[in-house]
Amino acid sequence: MLPHVVHPCKETAEPRLRAQRIRLHIGAALLATAFATCGGHGSPTQPTNDVGSGGGSACTPATNAPPIIASIGVQGTKPNEPADFAEVGESIPITAVVLDAETPIDRLQLQWTANVGRFSGSGASVTWEAPPKGSVVTPMDVTVTLNVRENYGCPDVPSAFQNNVAATHTISLHDSNS
Repeated sequence: MLPHVVHPCKETAEPRLRAQRIRLHIGAALLATAFATCGGHGSPTQPTNDVGSGGGSACTPATNAPPIIASIGVQGTKPNEPADFAEVGESIPITAVVLDAETPIDRLQLQWTANVGRFSGSGASVTWEAPPKGSVVTPMDVTVTLNVRENYGCPDVPSAFQNNVAATHTISLHDSNS
C-alpha cells in the first residue's frame, strides 16, 4: 500500500512546490500502476543464470522492476519564458523525476544526450547549454534523451544484470533576436 499522499494542489500556493508535488503524485501513481499491472512483481527484463565465463557462480537475482522516468522538466530562467523553450546560447536547467523500487536513485546511472547543444552536471538535475547563435537554423526542435541504467545481481555478483530505460523530451529552440 502506498503511503498517504497529500493532494498536489493543496497546502501551497508556491508554483514550484505545487509542481513538485504534482510530479511526485504522478510518479507514485505510475509506480503503483506498474506494480499492479505486473501483479505486484515481475520485470520485463528476464535475467539469465549465466554470469559469464569469468569463473563466477551462477545466480538468479531477486525480481527487479526497471526504473521509471516519471517526468522530464525544462524551464528556462528568463522572465515569462515558457516551459520547454530555449534561446540560442542560453543555459537552462533540466530536471528528471526518476523512481526505482529497489535501487536508491543515487546508485542509478543517468546519461543525458541531445541532438544539439551540450550538458553540464550529472544526475537527475543538469544544465543544457543551447548551441550558439548562427550555429543552427532556428526555430528547431531539440530532442533531449535521458538513459537510466540500473545494475543489480546477487551477493557474489552484484552487477551481473542491468535494467535500461530511456525517455525523450522536446525543447523548442529559437533565436528571438534575428
